[in-house]
Amino acid sequence: EKPLVVCVAGNPNVGKSTLFTCLTGEEAEAANYPGITVELNVAHDEWQGRSVEVLDLPGTYSLGALAGDERLAWEVLLERRPDVVIAVVDATNLARNLYMVLQLLDLGFRVVVALNMSDEARKRKLHVDARRLSRELGVPVVDTVASTGEGVGDVKLSVGKLAAWSIDTAHAPRRYSPDVEGRLAEIGATLTVGAEDACDLCGMTPRAAALTVVEGFGAVCQIGRLEELRRRRQVGRRHRGGRPDAAGRGDDGSRRRSRQHAVRSPDGGSSEARRDDASAHETAPDDVLALQIAGERHAAAAAIADVCSQTGRRPTSEALWRLATRPATGVPMALVVLACIFAALFVVGGWISEALTWAWEAAPAPLLERGVEALLGDGAVGDTILWAVNGGIFATLAVGIPYIGIFYLMIAVLEDSGYMNAVAYLSDRVMHRFGLHGRAVIPLLVAGGCRVPAIMGTRVLGTRRERIIAGVLITLVPCSASTAVIVGAVSLYAGWQWALFVYGVLFVITVAAGLALNRLIPGEPGGLVMEMFPLRRPAFRLVLRKTWARLKDFIWIAAPVILLGSLVLGALYETGLVWRLTDPLAPVVEWWLGLPAVAGLTLLFGVLRKELALQLLVAFAVVEYGSGASQLISFMTPDQIVVFALVNSLFLPCASTMTVLGREMGWRVLLGISAGTLAIALLVGGAVARLLAFG
Repeated sequence: EKPLVVCVAGNPNVGKSTLFTCLTGEEAEAANYPGITVELNVAHDEWQGRSVEVLDLPGTYSLGALAGDERLAWEVLLERRPDVVIAVVDATNLARNLYMVLQLLDLGFRVVVALNMSDEARKRKLHVDARRLSRELGVPVVDTVASTGEGVGDVKLSVGKLAAWSIDTAHAPRRYSPDVEGRLAEIGATLTVGAEDACDLCGMTPRAAALTVVEGFGAVCQIGRLEELRRRRQVGRRHRGGRPDAAGRGDDGSRRRSRQHAVRSPDGGSSEARRDDASAHETAPDDVLALQIAGERHAAAAAIADVCSQTGRRPTSEALWRLATRPATGVPMALVVLACIFAALFVVGGWISEALTWAWEAAPAPLLERGVEALLGDGAVGDTILWAVNGGIFATLAVGIPYIGIFYLMIAVLEDSGYMNAVAYLSDRVMHRFGLHGRAVIPLLVAGGCRVPAIMGTRVLGTRRERIIAGVLITLVPCSASTAVIVGAVSLYAGWQWALFVYGVLFVITVAAGLALNRLIPGEPGGLVMEMFPLRRPAFRLVLRKTWARLKDFIWIAAPVILLGSLVLGALYETGLVWRLTDPLAPVVEWWLGLPAVAGLTLLFGVLRKELALQLLVAFAVVEYGSGASQLISFMTPDQIVVFALVNSLFLPCASTMTVLGREMGWRVLLGISAGTLAIALLVGGAVARLLAFG
């Protein structure tokens, strides 16, 4: 039997990805700010004995949006034509969410409405009548709380029942004025010229196809077969003797648009569309019709929300939000949050590191050394194995797991609380100096965890100029792996004040780069248009689940790379090849940066993963001087450790980041960023080395 195709759709930040995880058991990134899902999440499951393919679409306010992630949602709906769409709506903001639900129904999709965040609605004394809403929409409506799994089983049952029903989508409710419906009927008639069946209309009825062409003309008519629909629209006009159809009423001035004009999108945003004069002549009436449809749909959504819900009291979270977004109180709050993060990294991360390394040294390490010696003897082969196993595991326990795990936990709390959204609003004025707007601060904050999803998150930015500037700044922000090096080495061996010094230097470099790029790259930043989501109490279970999912990726992906890197470095050391390979690096590494020659080799390994550079140095210390974290200081001074951490953070982006950069922004941009970061790393590293030497 053919699998049932189900799409999970909805506005940004309505719990869509959390519901996807509950429905399928597959992990999808979820947080209390928009723009998390920038790629398609797909899972396969079995519901009521039937195979189901579930697709988690990027959040979008409407299906006519132009942004890359929002366009992806529309492409999937059009090309896959899912059997059922689960429309996730925010029960606390019903009117705005219903706009997209009505749009899905207009286009003939079978819809199950998941009335999510019902718990928050109850806290606000806001009652939404799900039965009344179901009658108004003509589709199943299920109360859900995705964070706890409430209502998920009912959603699955509703999907199965709806998929089994025979529904005549051609007779969907007509919600618009007779004038609009008449125009849609005329446009639909022109689209059927030469069309043999519904497949020629992308599986849509003539009315739905007319809505698609009218509302998505500037955004999606180049997708697949919609270009053919556009052509039929024009052919239909020519068959009518060159006269404009009913959608084309208006004076000549309304039809003669300039070559560059702004088109209001249904969600109230605007986008620039360039067309030639002839195309502008054709599309101007459709633009007017699209605005009229959007207005009437918004009115219908508001009317339905009004009769189905009763307003409650204002929550305490709104007062906290005002404090977090007001500069006088928001800036001190942000500084306190930042201080708490670093305190947790320094103190808690240090405790965990000491506990794990003590446990490893107490029994497993001596047993491993005796076992390897008994099997392989005291020689180069045995020592090489110890490099890989003893040194690699010790480095992972001392640096990787403690600091990266704590950082992931802090990031998960900030994401699920919605505080990142407040920081984006608060920082909008500052970000304009970098040629960006406040929404760009979210990818920059995400880069503190990992640069790969941060680069992908730049898709939410409106222009290529903004994406390039943000991409450059992201490569300069210390990720969790770089933070593990800074905290795990600098604070441990040189002192916490020197770790703050490293962060200060990186901050100054990032600010200088942003100011320079804003001047060098032509263009102006756009305005900030984003929804202000409330602060929420993070669900402890979801925070731990997200933290474990990310830490698990580190353990299963990074740990083998660390062991393999330790094995290679050990083999090079035991055979003496390490010194031959480091000799060519000596002029730069030893003379200019003032580091041991072997540090240059580990920096090259660090291109695989940033924390690998330090972990290989720790492995080198373990084998050369014995297993003890303090032994790293045996062949590197505190000043050298500071320089090493700076260079490692600014050095070439890791391999994963470079791959995503090339894919998202082009290989020319990747080469430019790589060359620039390499030059900055060497220049800053050498300058700081000399400054510390004279100090």
